[in-house]
Amino acid sequence: MSTVRAAGRSPVTSVDVESLKRQAAEAAVAEIRSGMRVGLGTGSTARHVVEILGAKVASGQLSDLACVPTSVATRSQAGSLRLEVVELSKHGLDLAIDGADEVDPKLNMIKGLGGAFLEEKRVELAAARRVYVVDESKLVTKLGTRAPLPVEVPASHWRSEADWLRKLGAEVHVRGGETSPFVTDSGNFVLDCRFAGGIDDPESLAHELDARDNIRAHGLFLGMADRVIVSSPSGVKSLTPAELPSIANHSSRVGSPHTRNPALSARASRGEIRASTPVGPHSVRVRSVEIIPAVLVKSRAELEDRLGRVEGSVKRAQVDVMDSKFVANQTVIPEDLRGVRTQISLEFHLMVENPGEAIRTISRKNSTYLVHLESLEPAQRPVELARLRRDAEALDSKLGIAISPNTPLDELLPHLRDVDEVLVMTVEPGLGGQGLIPETLEKVRQLRTLAPDLRIEVDGGINLETARAAAEAGADMLVAGSAIYGEEDTRGAVDELLLAAKAR
Repeated sequence: MSTVRAAGRSPVTSVDVESLKRQAAEAAVAEIRSGMRVGLGTGSTARHVVEILGAKVASGQLSDLACVPTSVATRSQAGSLRLEVVELSKHGLDLAIDGADEVDPKLNMIKGLGGAFLEEKRVELAAARRVYVVDESKLVTKLGTRAPLPVEVPASHWRSEADWLRKLGAEVHVRGGETSPFVTDSGNFVLDCRFAGGIDDPESLAHELDARDNIRAHGLFLGMADRVIVSSPSGVKSLTPAELPSIANHSSRVGSPHTRNPALSARASRGEIRASTPVGPHSVRVRSVEIIPAVLVKSRAELEDRLGRVEGSVKRAQVDVMDSKFVANQTVIPEDLRGVRTQISLEFHLMVENPGEAIRTISRKNSTYLVHLESLEPAQRPVELARLRRDAEALDSKLGIAISPNTPLDELLPHLRDVDEVLVMTVEPGLGGQGLIPETLEKVRQLRTLAPDLRIEVDGGINLETARAAAEAGADMLVAGSAIYGEEDTRGAVDELLLAAKAR
């Protein structure tokens, strides 16, 4: 009988491993409720999940499920068990369950030994919650020390992509061999990559892979796990991001990522790293800055007048929506925002107790809806944000999260993947004319370090003296009210703010 030995652990038989996988799968399936839309992964552990789920549906313990498989194999298994199989829609999923090949202490993962990681990532990113099930042998201190990193490439480009990956320091092999390569459901090849000593900086490597045109997908699943269920001979345990150290202790994510990988460091020095990839702790990413006028009024007529005063000088304006409950102030009501006449794209800053109702009432297409994280009950945030995103997408619109000055980044980070942008309040929400709170810019800096490609907006106290500091901290969009509408020449005020933000 074959055995698997994990470092520092006793030998585990292959039969034991399957038993452990099933224990973890049972714990994951216990999170499914009738009526859910569920994403089903691919691989040996996912097969247990589908089998257990099929049994529960057959016995009547669960009903009205809509299952989205991530591979032909999973689709076939689900169909054979008479699970309702549907396609992924814009309405997303309530839950996705899958296995993983490696899980590090931050719950970052390598996946893809089952060969379906392109579709797994697409489906799982559409889920409000993501649960991954593993046996204890999959826990590693560093990604890439146990399993190779799979990279999916077009069959016609595998040689050039293999050469490029080798320049990053990888030992590359075509899965299945060059004479009979494994072919994915999408008709691509998989290159299995091993890095000596493991992957020192998964985030930087992921940015490099994402930026490469001929790479269709890779097996780095970073920051995606809401829960990892781990089974071992001593029982089943559950790990969540909330149980991890705060971002202040994540020193490996801040600083000079490429200097920890000689091959990437050399490429950085030659200027070959994409602009979206952080190169060092003092590097300033060159990014465009946008000025967004903020409109705080009590009537639709006032709103249209304010918007008319900046038309032609901005592409986007922010409309403050306050209900006198979430904040003390009250502005133009959502019902009056329907059909506002303007050529400017609008974002609605919802300082209200019920943002979902506000979105559905405003119901303006091709807009952005900014929801305060503090308006959502902490335990319900994943589900509520998924619903709000569906509401926004139904209007062909975007969803963003706003956070107040006293809200720590730790509360925001688990939800970044659920939104299109983040608004960092640099004053207390609810009143205009306040001065910028300097400490809030450090929050912007930390957020930019953790999420180099995130669209970050700052709102509050932006003027000719503070615009540059906000831009240097990492903001893409600067929201200003008094600094624009307090001037007679509003269009000129916009231009001056933009120049101030870009000044060296």
